[in-house]
Amino acid sequence: MEVTRKTRRLGVFGGTFNPIHSGHIYMALSFAGQLGLDRVLVVPTMIPPHKQALGLIGHGERYAMCQIACAPYPQLVPCDLELRRGGSSYTVDTLRALHRYYPGWELCLLVGSDMFFTLEKWVRSEEIFALATLCAAARSPGELQALARKKKELEALGARCEIAGFPELTVSSTQLREMLAEGEAPGNLLPPGVGEYIAEKGLYRRKFSLEQKDYLPELEKLLTPYRLNHSLCVAKAAEKLALGLGISEKKAYLAGLLHDICKDMPKEQQLQWARKSGIIWDRKLTCQPQLWHGFAAAAFLREKLGIDDADLQNAVCYHTTARAGMSPLEKAVYLGDYISEDRTYPDVDEVRRLAKQSVDEAIFYTLRYTLGRLAEKGEPVCTLTWEAYNELWSKLFPC
Repeated sequence: MEVTRKTRRLGVFGGTFNPIHSGHIYMALSFAGQLGLDRVLVVPTMIPPHKQALGLIGHGERYAMCQIACAPYPQLVPCDLELRRGGSSYTVDTLRALHRYYPGWELCLLVGSDMFFTLEKWVRSEEIFALATLCAAARSPGELQALARKKKELEALGARCEIAGFPELTVSSTQLREMLAEGEAPGNLLPPGVGEYIAEKGLYRRKFSLEQKDYLPELEKLLTPYRLNHSLCVAKAAEKLALGLGISEKKAYLAGLLHDICKDMPKEQQLQWARKSGIIWDRKLTCQPQLWHGFAAAAFLREKLGIDDADLQNAVCYHTTARAGMSPLEKAVYLGDYISEDRTYPDVDEVRRLAKQSVDEAIFYTLRYTLGRLAEKGEPVCTLTWEAYNELWSKLFPC
């Protein structure tokens, strides 16, 4: 009697891998073991469409690191499909191509729990559901229940889903890049050989100073004593928040120190710098000159001070408006600006209290406060602020 071989299963594990770290390898191997995957493709993205890619290094270096990290594991195979295709890396296009390259294989899209909760919002999600089984991992019993509920929602939309369960090996790519920028040894956070490659190529090295003394002369020249004192207070508040957010305290302090560097410039000059910031200019921004200084500061930091760190630029850029998808550094500076010791507005004590228990809750409170004040005055609301409010509302008060 002829025995029919079971369908082979191909895991598709995408990410910026900036850099690939031990958590990525652990997750790929854990998925392979629990879901019975014959092979896992490790697919670096060219341009991620779902999130910011802060400090993204060249795709050649990222792919080379994936090759080094996967070399000891025959079931992990680096795949440069999205890098060769170029442009934004849409998952649906990748799955289409892999169906041609692996006929007869079952594709399993491997995602973290945060991505699993947003899959129905991805580009051509209904086609993704048809092309691949959606696989996520629960890191705790509580998360397992939440993923199970989401699984039912996605299956009602036509998706096939599987939930694995294994404790996450927590490694923050942002923190890892900060360690590398500071010259700290990453230890076992990087797979064997990857750290040596990074050192050899000089990747992730910081090209600007984090020292306050290097910027004070410029700040003293541009800011009034009042504004300089405020900036020092925000720097201290952002530094304190950074500790709880797991990011560099020195970097948060510097971002807070520089956030208002263009505040005392004439409005015409602020607008000139703001238009160099590279943001998509919201028509309403033209009617809100009180917001220009943040966008101006982002361009000023890049062109005048040589600060090429995208996360730091964004932290000063959006410190007044906020926005959806803020990084931890952006949150530290935005909230630090509200709770700095020099602030005396009516609700400041409540915001400070909330900040001690939840940064997101404190930011949501300030956004609601800001929107209320603008509504009372009959002033326009920046689209970025609305989007930040709606995102946090969905996160804090899920339906």
